[in-house]
Amino acid sequence: QRCTPDPCYGQCSSGTCTRSTSEESGFTCECPEHYSVVTVGDKQVCKAVSCAQNPCGNPEMHTCTRFGDTDYMCFCAAGYYFDGFTCKVLTGDLCWPGELGTQETRNSYTCSCPDGYNRDKYLSDGGVTLERCLEDVCYNKCDNGNCIEVNGETRTYRCQCNEGYSPDQSGKNCVRDQCSTSPCGPSSLGHQCTNEEDGTYSCICANGYYLNGNTCEMAINLRCFPGVLGTQLRPNEYTCNCTPPYIAQDFEAAGGVTLQKCVRDPCSGQCAHGTCTQSSETSWGYTCNCDTHYTLEETEHGQYCRGDPCASSPCGNEDDGHQCTSPDESTYSCQCSQGFYFDGGKCQRVSEDLCEHGSLGTLTANQYTCNCDEGYVAQDFDVAENVTLQRCIADVCYRQCDHGECRVDDSRDGGYACTCSEGYSVASTPEGEFCQEDPCSLNPCGWPDRADSCENTAESSYACTCAAGYYYDGQTCQEATDDLCTPGWLGEQTHVNAYTCTCPSGTVVEDFEGAGQVTLQKCVADTCLHDRCSPGSCTPNHSAPFGYECTCGPGLSLEMTQDGPMCAHDPCSLSPCGSPEANHICVNLVGEEYACTCASGYYLNGNSCAPLSDSLCAPGNVQQDDVNTYTCVCPDSHQLQEFTGPAGLPVQRCVADICGDQCDPGSCSHDKTKNGWYTCTCPPGFLSQPGAPVTGGEKCVPDECPLEDCGLENVKYCLRVNGAPQCFCNDGYYYNKFTAQCTLENPCDYDVCGASEAVENCNFLGGGKWTCECRPGFRVETSARDEQSCVRASFCDGDPCGPPDVNRCVSTLKGYSCRCGAGYTLVRKPQMTCEPVS
Repeated sequence: QRCTPDPCYGQCSSGTCTRSTSEESGFTCECPEHYSVVTVGDKQVCKAVSCAQNPCGNPEMHTCTRFGDTDYMCFCAAGYYFDGFTCKVLTGDLCWPGELGTQETRNSYTCSCPDGYNRDKYLSDGGVTLERCLEDVCYNKCDNGNCIEVNGETRTYRCQCNEGYSPDQSGKNCVRDQCSTSPCGPSSLGHQCTNEEDGTYSCICANGYYLNGNTCEMAINLRCFPGVLGTQLRPNEYTCNCTPPYIAQDFEAAGGVTLQKCVRDPCSGQCAHGTCTQSSETSWGYTCNCDTHYTLEETEHGQYCRGDPCASSPCGNEDDGHQCTSPDESTYSCQCSQGFYFDGGKCQRVSEDLCEHGSLGTLTANQYTCNCDEGYVAQDFDVAENVTLQRCIADVCYRQCDHGECRVDDSRDGGYACTCSEGYSVASTPEGEFCQEDPCSLNPCGWPDRADSCENTAESSYACTCAAGYYYDGQTCQEATDDLCTPGWLGEQTHVNAYTCTCPSGTVVEDFEGAGQVTLQKCVADTCLHDRCSPGSCTPNHSAPFGYECTCGPGLSLEMTQDGPMCAHDPCSLSPCGSPEANHICVNLVGEEYACTCASGYYLNGNSCAPLSDSLCAPGNVQQDDVNTYTCVCPDSHQLQEFTGPAGLPVQRCVADICGDQCDPGSCSHDKTKNGWYTCTCPPGFLSQPGAPVTGGEKCVPDECPLEDCGLENVKYCLRVNGAPQCFCNDGYYYNKFTAQCTLENPCDYDVCGASEAVENCNFLGGGKWTCECRPGFRVETSARDEQSCVRASFCDGDPCGPPDVNRCVSTLKGYSCRCGAGYTLVRKPQMTCEPVS
């Protein structure tokens, strides 16, 4: 349903109005007889059609005058007015809230209106103009401005406000412009300010801000402590997300906004045995809805659900005769019938199972006792006030604490404690205690006067730690006195439970094992006098044949003589020549001296035998020709060097040939007195001068002579040899010593390859060049000037001794000899050579 305007409201005066959806106006008028429908303004009315019906009222007072066929006019008596239909009595209500004025003309009246009201002419329903007091729409309006009435039937006005004021939202009041000072906060942040009619202002805060009553303030988590801010659902407000036991609670804040805060949940911990609902209607903030068997109770502190523990028959079936008593809302007690016991919660039927490892004993109200088997004891346990039951549990003291007494003690391992007899003490294990023999408890060591401590040991024995000045005699701690060291006296005590002796001349200290298995001392005659056993050490031993014993150190050996044992030098006992497994021979000489004969593959390196290896001659090879020595076979660019080794023995090594090509084309020899440790012997035509490129020592340089000494043409250079010039020609020429010129003639005609017994053939190549073919026993040799000649061949050509990097060939006047390297041996088949060792 809904409410809509009634089309008949104010219509059909003096007649009947009927709603009609078929009419455009939504209604029809039915007038009485002699009345007809006329339109007055926006209304339809029923009006008399003639004076015959006396529409003006009492004809004796009022006069009716007809106009036309359907209209009339009333002339009313004094004190009456014509409303367009009839004559009516003048009353004060016509001018309410004012008063009637003077009736200046018939049918009309005037009004006297109070302040705030004006006399107003209006058209009545009967179509005549009447007067009334109408409220002055500008009366007391638009303070701080001017009121301007707006013409029209709505009778409204508007305000023209003074400076510093502005119309409110209705436009009908001038209010101070509170928003001009941005009281809500900077509009740049999105805050909106609106002036209100009552002279105040209202704010619509930007998202993330709330209205604190005067301005917009940023919402922060602290507002919801101990919770955090939630989602902002409406402007000017904020919500909270709270964690239990806190909940979000609305509250009306300044400015008429609803904010939230985290408050402790009033239901937290309330309404046990029921459900709790928050409620603002109670002072404690909640109400309880209680479960079955519980009733709602209120105290000055709040509500709670009070229960009747007996309501649910907690003692068991009531038909069994049990009785339940509840002294308060949370506890109850049971009085069980015969043959039942109370287990703390309900009544249970008694059975033999209750006394496992035993049998039922006495039955009383609500409880029973047990008779327990051997090894078990009855244990009481309370299940309710004044109700004690029993059970059979293992007797923790059963067969425990032999040699003592046992008592139950739950705080101890095993659940019991022992009190032991004299001579025994309590010992603990993870399984419990027991009484063990404790000899120390009888104070056998003399504690605390003579002993620092006593410690029990295996097999029911004990060990004493004696105090200073006491020693252990096997049973107790005894005081140490000088009598123990006669003819000497007590020395400084260096070991617990023992003593030492200081003995006079002619006696020595002798250790012996006392009864307490500790080493004690006494003074005995010194059998080691006169340096017996020297250079070894002597120990008196009166049980030995000569009263002493010798201890011979390294390099010494024990020898027996008719006067007793002695220590003799035996350097070979230390294997100074090397490991005995290597089969070296060591011979003792005089005193600590010895001589070594080294096994094959070893050499004497000072005082011991060392294994031979090529590293001794590196980068050459080692070769052993005699016992205890070796020789080095050195490669090219190295030379053999002998030097004095350990113990003054001569040894060898291969050292780099410092000469190299320093003296080319001359020869080099070692000379430690010269720069570079060598000296040059230069060939004819060369001189020895300092300035070699590597060492800075000597070098061979050409002894040049003037080219005129060789003729001027085709001369390359001239060298002075033995004081005479030797000429070298340009390519394609040779020097003819007969003409003393460089010429193109055949050099083979002048025996350039050597004597005829050495030369097989000389081949002229032209341009002063030739090659030589030599007879057997001779070979071609090329000079520094690239000129060939035949010279006698070396017997080592062709490496007859085998690989030259391992073996060495030495050429002699009549042949050669081989020096075989490591892994090779000398053979003759029939020619001498080196072959690998197989």
